[in-house]
Amino acid sequence: MKKNALSLLFVLFILGCSLPTSSQIDTQAELPADLLVRSLSWWVENHDPSLLDGTGVTSTVQFCTNLQFLGTNFDSSLLQSLQIMDPQNNSYTIDTSQERNAIDENGILRVWGLPNVLKPHTVYFGDWRLTATFQGGSQKTINWVVHPPGATEQQTLVGAFSVDVASPGTGWVPVLARATAVSVQRSTDAVSVAFSVNDANVHDGWIEFFDSRDIKLGSTQRLRSFGGALKNDGTGNTFRVESTHLTKVMEWADVAKVRVVLTDGAQYSADSTDWRYCSFSAECNVPVSPPEAGADGNI
Repeated sequence: MKKNALSLLFVLFILGCSLPTSSQIDTQAELPADLLVRSLSWWVENHDPSLLDGTGVTSTVQFCTNLQFLGTNFDSSLLQSLQIMDPQNNSYTIDTSQERNAIDENGILRVWGLPNVLKPHTVYFGDWRLTATFQGGSQKTINWVVHPPGATEQQTLVGAFSVDVASPGTGWVPVLARATAVSVQRSTDAVSVAFSVNDANVHDGWIEFFDSRDIKLGSTQRLRSFGGALKNDGTGNTFRVESTHLTKVMEWADVAKVRVVLTDGAQYSADSTDWRYCSFSAECNVPVSPPEAGADGNI
């Protein structure tokens, strides 16, 4: 799924603790919590409702974090509990026994899709807090600020909401918009993906490819890296995707669906690949065969 691509793009918030040597890593149970947790990054996702079918999640807006623990051989049994507190003092306990929240071989815990259960389709801005409690009772608390899309700091606003709910009122702004009017044309060695988006905070993104069983085959590099500037004023974008634009090798004949992922990021720099908000369009079916030679729509 999209998660592997996402984790490569986040700038980690380094917490300033000195790391043990490799020989000390073998005795993790004796280390304080400050050394067991290295860094944290966060982002907010906006999903088309069709992508949530069968997941048990109904909120299109979801908060996510990456928590980096010590070492590639981190002993996950040392972690007793993990709690996240949002700016409205709503507490979320993360069950690390679930496969989706498992700590991977690189010592990274990815908390995917944390919805605002009291106010679906929204995310709160402001001070968030994560508390990791380890066996023996030692704790590590990390604080960070969730800011609006296209910004680098909190702006005395309450939060963001998706188009799937009416505006909650004063102090709320739209979350990063999803691509609409997505269409695809196929040739023997490429696909051409068209879409539009009307959101000044949209800066970049990528395109994901799936087979007929919804298994992810791969994705493109960042759109701006091979397709030029992305138009975010509601006018159409068209990106011709060739094999050299992909992040890994895949067979074009296997592609049955595409999904457009958009991000903010211009707030960091014009050429930035960093971002904090992303959106996922509905999946669009790819024509089974390329158009006949000379037919309208040839790419």
